[in-house]
Amino acid sequence: MAAHRSGDSRRLDPLSGRFTDYIVIDTETTGLSVRKGAKLIEIGCEVIEFDDAVRVVGKPVQRHTDIKTLPYPGFPTDMQSILMAVLLTVPGESWIEETIFEKRFQIVEELEKMGGRVTVSGRQAVISGGRQLTGAAVCARELRGGAALVVAGLSAQGESVVKHAEYIERGYEHPDQLFGQLGAVIRIREQVEK
Repeated sequence: MAAHRSGDSRRLDPLSGRFTDYIVIDTETTGLSVRKGAKLIEIGCEVIEFDDAVRVVGKPVQRHTDIKTLPYPGFPTDMQSILMAVLLTVPGESWIEETIFEKRFQIVEELEKMGGRVTVSGRQAVISGGRQLTGAAVCARELRGGAALVVAGLSAQGESVVKHAEYIERGYEHPDQLFGQLGAVIRIREQVEK
């Protein structure tokens, strides 16, 4: 999803079959129909499959989508905040329904600091996309939300500062290098202070 936001191409390898279920094209049923949960393709990414990897290519043509989190093999709740960050810049109105956990929309307040427009009602969030995000100081409150703030920062104009990066580092090894491969300039606080 970060590749989509940066307009870059990213090879993801190795991948488990569970992840590829969400992003590959199903050619066994109706030709080029999108397999259940294939949100990256639905919003306009090009996804190229290899035996042990997937390449995701960000494209300028983007489409809004709707999401309902479900247990596997449905759309994973861990990905909804990251996709929310992407959908903020995709023209149109998208919605996310969170059916697994309560209080999964903690990121909304932080995304609004960057200019995002999200309306939450219970377990549903409506994302008004197509806006240019602006860099801001935001606060990670958990792992996936922190990663989503970095993804939002990739598409924001200006500098973004994500406080409490320890949440991100808990789940991603060397996030500065990972996102750096997509053209982001990320400095972890300890690196900045040295």
